[in-house]
Amino acid sequence: MHSINLKNISKNFVERTWRTTLGIGKAITVNALNSVSLSIPSGKIFGLLGPNGAGKTTLIKILATLILPDSGSASVCDYDLVSQPEKVRNLIGLVNANERSFYWRLTGRQNMHFFATLWNLRNAEKSKR
Repeated sequence: MHSINLKNISKNFVERTWRTTLGIGKAITVNALNSVSLSIPSGKIFGLLGPNGAGKTTLIKILATLILPDSGSASVCDYDLVSQPEKVRNLIGLVNANERSFYWRLTGRQNMHFFATLWNLRNAEKSKR
């Protein structure tokens, strides 16, 4: 079984400037992902590497169901990202280094313990997760 399956995932963004907002200029379409396919087996560690602007963050945001792909299909643990996003969200967590979704003065483990406490998880459940 594969934990993550992507098949021909594509995503485009429309880059707008103040000129295009005023109707003066023409919007530019930026291709962030172009037919990306990959399968990651269950239980494996996987690294996503590439230069700035290669689409790494876009791909992660699609896997986290924060944005939808324009085309292609994707699943996490056999749950479809588009038709079953709530199932996918129950399986994953995302902490983006550029966002304030964690406390930088705490370690990763301390952050997990802190948020588990906010969710009223018992100590046994905290350790399990």
